[in-house]
Amino acid sequence: MGRLTRSGRSSSGSRPAECGRLGGTAEAIHDCGLQAAFDWTETVNNGKVYYQTPVHRIEPGDIILMHFRPAFVSDVTAALTAIHQAGLTQARLENYVK
Repeated sequence: MGRLTRSGRSSSGSRPAECGRLGGTAEAIHDCGLQAAFDWTETVNNGKVYYQTPVHRIEPGDIILMHFRPAFVSDVTAALTAIHQAGLTQARLENYVK
C-alpha cells in the first residue's frame, strides 16, 4: 500500500532518483508496493529545457521533470513553449496511468 499524499489519496507511482539508474531501484519500488515508476525525457531548470535524447524536441508521450524552484514560472513557460513548438498539447500524467 502506498503512503497517503497531501490530497489524502494513496500514491501508486514513483519518480525514482537519478531517473532509476541506481541499482536496486525497481526492486525497491516493487517492495514498497508501488505499481509504477516514471522516467523522464526532458528536464526544465532556470527557464531552459534540457533534452535527454538526441532528438532535442518534445515527442508525444515524453515526461518533463520539473521542480518547485524560484524559477518555476519561467520553467513552466519554457516547457509550454517547447511543447507547443512541437505541435503538442500538455497533459497530466495521471490521466494516462491507471
